[in-house]
Amino acid sequence: MYSIIDKNSIVELAEYIFDQIKKDQVELREKRPQLSSSGLYITKKDIEMYISDYLYYMEFKRSF
Repeated sequence: MYSIIDKNSIVELAEYIFDQIKKDQVELREKRPQLSSSGLYITKKDIEMYISDYLYYMEFKRSF
């Protein structure tokens, strides 16, 4: 089972992903085709990159 700290980390990750999607939706509107009826321009690969970036940032932050 997750501890409180783990739940907070998951919420922070979710907020980070949501913020990145909002930002990238505007930027990608003119560069990529819209994905089906979802209205999104974000792909699975983008979300994987967001997660990777977030984990890298958290690891970097812990090193200080």
